[in-house]
Amino acid sequence: MVGVAESGDDFTKFSTISQWFQTLIHPLIQQCQFSQLISLDV
Repeated sequence: MVGVAESGDDFTKFSTISQWFQTLIHPLIQQCQFSQLISLDV
């Protein structure tokens, strides 16, 4: 049973990780770019 569930489980983990990446990392990247623009103004 474990072997059968494994492939589907990996795909679920991957899609979950990509969703977390988009929700967590993307805002951080935008913040970094925003802070760089501010520092350039100063």
